[in-house]
Amino acid sequence: MNIIKNKVLKTVIIIYIVSFILGIITYFISDINIDTTILNYINSYKDNLNYILGLKRTIFHNLNYSFLIWISGILIIGLFISPLTLFLRGISLGITITSIIVQFKIKGFIIAFILLISNIILYEIIFILLTYYSIKLSLKTIKTIKQNTQINIKSYYKNYFIRYLILLILLIITSIIDIYIVSTILKYIII
Repeated sequence: MNIIKNKVLKTVIIIYIVSFILGIITYFISDINIDTTILNYINSYKDNLNYILGLKRTIFHNLNYSFLIWISGILIIGLFISPLTLFLRGISLGITITSIIVQFKIKGFIIAFILLISNIILYEIIFILLTYYSIKLSLKTIKTIKQNTQINIKSYYKNYFIRYLILLILLIITSIIDIYIVSTILKYIII
């Protein structure tokens, strides 16, 4: 598969892994007080979780991220904004997972494992692909401008939009899975 061999994709994955590791390190070396926020979030599963409100928040949050990445690819600033957005997501996830493990000890490993599966396998792969396509479009646009070549920009943007829509649909499906299935599993583990 051509996408697997792509240097841009490998770079995006490395950016994400490095940011995740930096998030773990940041938790231990900084004075950030995220433990209370994380504890409140995790403990909210003990109460009756409002699935509809949670789903709305999750979809809204993910749509904002995905739109920022998508639009930055069109505006050529995708070379800077998209990796930065993914980098910040990686740091955030690293801090969150570390905090959960530190606060909940053994149970924290189980909670972190479930969250990692839902986040990395489901969400983060989608955001890595969104970032990849954003950077790829920005590079293609810059290359076209520099070389003063003609391309069928309409079909190129159409393909970019179709990929975005497919990933957006997957993101919404993932949000539904996260809220209804992962939340239910976590609720029973935390009780």
